Parts: sequence; structure tokens; C-alpha cells
Amino acid sequence: MGSSLIKKETRDLTYYGFKQGKEDKKECGLKQYYNALMNSKVSEGKLNNIKQDFYQDPDMSYDIESEYYNDLTTFLNEQESIHLNGNWIYNCNNEYPGGIDVIDKSTDKLLFKLRSDQFGFSVPVNGKNHPYGRYLVLSIEDGKKEEACKNIVNWINKTRTIGGSFLWPIRKCADGYFRTEYNQDRGGQVDPPKKSYYIQDRVDLTLLEIKHCYDPNYEKKYSGDKLFRYYIDDEDYDEYECSHMKQWLEHFGTFYNYVCFFKFSDFVNTKTLQIKNIINNGYLEDVKRTPELTNNLSKENWEEILKRVSSWTLNRSVEMVSSTS
Repeated sequence: MGSSLIKKETRDLTYYGFKQGKEDKKECGLKQYYNALMNSKVSEGKLNNIKQDFYQDPDMSYDIESEYYNDLTTFLNEQESIHLNGNWIYNCNNEYPGGIDVIDKSTDKLLFKLRSDQFGFSVPVNGKNHPYGRYLVLSIEDGKKEEACKNIVNWINKTRTIGGSFLWPIRKCADGYFRTEYNQDRGGQVDPPKKSYYIQDRVDLTLLEIKHCYDPNYEKKYSGDKLFRYYIDDEDYDEYECSHMKQWLEHFGTFYNYVCFFKFSDFVNTKTLQIKNIINNGYLEDVKRTPELTNNLSKENWEEILKRVSSWTLNRSVEMVSSTS
């Protein structure tokens, strides 16, 4: 392939998604995944023949053996001490259901557990059109497959650093499994089969919904948000079924504090608290709205969006790592 797939600015960060083996084989997983993308084909406007053997979402391993979750835990404890007087303590826990324990320091009580939720968009998947997949399909149709595959591997690598996720409480659901339903609700394909997929894993629309939670008139103004049902459900269930979403977000007091705690300054104007629109690099309008029709975006549009998100995520990762040094 010639030049390195790992860009210079990412080499001092830990990146978690590709199966890399030993340190001296650092690029192994990236190159194998690049080759898998290069072997992909397009059928009826969607991808197929993509092998996923060389990649795993970093948040799929929840226990104390996970370097990713250990790094997140270190970050949380550092920030808690700086911004919130160390009122909560965060610990990795490998006991089922895994994740990060949130403990009240004054009572030593376990409040709830956290798991991460990647926002750098899903990797290309057979038969589905998430943003990376849509960009690759359009690039193949445009005769730019090799360039697109290199871009995708580089962008995925950047967004699978520590700054590429949200953290949500998990709870026991009706089927007996522990999960965060909001994680699922904020996902979705670019050309979804139903209108309910409106966030499409977009970090900007998710931040907008978080911002709404801090509005004094939240219940009157934003009942249409995907996050709303989990926030207001916080006290409607027995303890083991509680969403804990309200308890989690209220812990930070204000949206400004949330942004500062989690180093979202590349995504949010910290002076005006306006949220940057990843589609056009402007600002999201804080009104009742429907999402842009992203299934109509061009290859060039997608390239700018994916480049923008990966760059902002990388900057966030650098800031997060710097805060724990």
C-alpha cells in the first residue's frame, strides 16, 4: 500500500477497534480491514462481501480486561475530582453485566452501571447503508474505491480513540438483558425503512437532545426527543429497572458543565452553547425539527462530514488524554 495507514497525529493515542496483535504489528488489523473493504462489492446500491474479522467495536468488551474501559474509568475519576468534588467514584467491573460501576462516595452505594456508545458511525456492514457504507457505495460508483477505503480506515481509526463515545447508564430490560435502549434509538441507517431512525448515530443531534434535558421546560417543549422517554421514566420503575438517565445527566448540573466535563468543545461553542452541525459545519437550530435527508447527500458531502467528525473526535481524544496525564 505504500504509505502508512496510521496517520502521524494518532500515533501517540490508544486506538481500540482494529485487531492489532503485538506492538510491532501495529498496522496489521488496519491493513487487513483495508483489504476486506477493497474486496467488497455493491449489489442493488448496498455493500456485500465485507469480512468483519479484523475489527471489533471497542465498547463490546465491558470488563476490567478492557483497556478501553479502564482508560474511560481513569478519565471519569479525574474529571469527577476536578469538576464535581469527587462525589462519585467509577470502577471497572467484570461481574455480569459488566461496564463501569458508579458509586456514591459518601454512602459507598452502587448507583448504576455505565457502558459506552460509539458515535463515530458504524463500520461498513453487509446489506446496510450507514454513513461509511453509503460513502463507499458512492465512491465505488464514482471509480474512487481505493481512495475511499484508505479514508474510511483512517477515519474509523481516529474515532475509535477514547473520545469517540458517549456514556449511558444501563438497565435490565423486559427480555432480561442489560442495555441502554437510547443507544439503539439514536442509531439507524441513512436510508431507513421507517422514519423513527432520525438521529442516525449523529453526535450533534445527540448533544442537542442532551442540551434539551437541562431546559426548565423540558417536559413541555421536548417530549418528541428520543431521549425524553428514558429521562422521564427514571422514577417510573422499580429500582432494578430504573433507566438512571435523569440521575446521570442531572449529576452535571448544566449543559455547560457536561460539555466541559466530557471535553466536547470541538462539537459545541462553549460561549453560546450552540451545537455544531456535522452536515454543514454551521449550528443546529434549537427548534422542533426533522433531520436532513441524508440519503440524498453526495459522495463529496459524505466525505466532508466523515472527515469533520473524525477530526473533531481526534481533538477530543487528545484533550481527554491530556487531562489525565
